[in-house]
Amino acid sequence: MNLADEIRQIVVKNLETPEADLISGKFLIVYDEQTEIAKALYNAYCEVLPGARKISFYDFQPEQILSEVNKCNAGDLVILIQSSSFRMSNFRWRLELFNRKLRVIEHAHLVSNLPGEEAIYLDTLRYDGEHYEALVAAIKPLLENAQKIVVRSMDGSELIYEGGVEKVKKNTGNFSGLANKGCGYPIGEIFTELLDLARVNGTVQIYAFADTNHRMVFPKRSFRLKVLNGCVTTDDSNFVNDDSEAAAKWQEVMDLIATENPDGMVWMREMGLGLNRALSKTRRLTDVSAYERVCGIHVSLGLKHDIYRYKVAKERTQRFHIDIFPDVDTVAVDGEKIFAEGNYLFSV
Repeated sequence: MNLADEIRQIVVKNLETPEADLISGKFLIVYDEQTEIAKALYNAYCEVLPGARKISFYDFQPEQILSEVNKCNAGDLVILIQSSSFRMSNFRWRLELFNRKLRVIEHAHLVSNLPGEEAIYLDTLRYDGEHYEALVAAIKPLLENAQKIVVRSMDGSELIYEGGVEKVKKNTGNFSGLANKGCGYPIGEIFTELLDLARVNGTVQIYAFADTNHRMVFPKRSFRLKVLNGCVTTDDSNFVNDDSEAAAKWQEVMDLIATENPDGMVWMREMGLGLNRALSKTRRLTDVSAYERVCGIHVSLGLKHDIYRYKVAKERTQRFHIDIFPDVDTVAVDGEKIFAEGNYLFSV
């Protein structure tokens, strides 16, 4: 893969930039070079956007960086390449940039990916917009009209969603018709959740989860969760014996989420369908915000969801949203299989 070619596709197709503008000064790159991924991204963006202004985040004071942002005009594109997550007092990056009518591409938390994962991360940036949109066109109406969704795990257990879902949201790099142009990369996901959170029941096999530091944990073997009326418990006593380190991290996650409810219950919320073909159960990234685009299913635990926050009463505290990853055999919507053997079953 030629990274510069893929970045060019993202800038031109996702961010709707005319080819003739690529050599102009309508771009600002704010970057660091603290990771190999950040260095590769910086070099690729510089190749694609030779006229871009560039500022190294850790070499300048916040006021100097803000001064560069102030030089941008509405519609200009700002690229944020962050090994961790840039912080500036009284300046909220992406939201503030959107408020200024700027377009934004954001790469964050790159340091969370382990040495050796660089090539996988860069592969997730391969332009796949037409494939994503075709999958959305096929899957979205099925989900939004569904009365029963069955997630069958590799061990034969089934997690059953009933009663209809919320309007499906997408993260595919298609910003046409949207006020805000841009997002965090990598992309490739659609998501929803039940209209009634209590109407998910069954058992699900989990092969990975995010820890309290937002990094992926891949236990030595999968373990089971039992779900009753939307709330979950671990249903696998041997898990602790087989991988005590992962089990300790899992218990920390469960204990943390339990603190947001007086009754200590852990709720299941989002159902996400990752679309990014560069990621799989064996082709992994440690940063959860990148890995959640994995081709397959992920669900969230905890009451927090910024998109569907109205679902929970205002007096209830929404503090946690932690992604977990079922070891999926098949997904069926009203009896029609849409996912099997690690792929979506549509000719797109």
